[in-house]
Amino acid sequence: MFTRPSQYANTYKQVGLETEITSADPHKLVLMLLDGAISAIKLGAIGVQNRDLKTKSTQLSKAISIINEGLRASLDHKQGGQIAGRLDSLYLYITSQLLEANLSNRTEPLREALELLGMIQDAWKGIRSPAGSPNRMAA
Repeated sequence: MFTRPSQYANTYKQVGLETEITSADPHKLVLMLLDGAISAIKLGAIGVQNRDLKTKSTQLSKAISIINEGLRASLDHKQGGQIAGRLDSLYLYITSQLLEANLSNRTEPLREALELLGMIQDAWKGIRSPAGSPNRMAA
């Protein structure tokens, strides 16, 4: 009959995220994707450690989707050249590590994936797109 307070909080959180996404520049969007992938991998690792197969599978699938449908899809191979190509290869490798962890229930591949994404994230934070640039980034 009544809505639980947590539902209001979730709705508010979702609206806030949607607002942040629609107002973000390409640079910020890539950082948000990296944050999302890293968070999902960390939650997937907790699932592996706790032998919680549902959490592990759900979170690692989410991370794979973010990497493939977000980060890889945002690569501009024409503008990004070799860097975009190398990032694409790195994202494919990270995805293979996530699949390996999901199948083997081991955290070592997840640690490697987190380390690699962390390095990309640090590098990405160190650069900034020109103000108002409509160009796609070589994420």
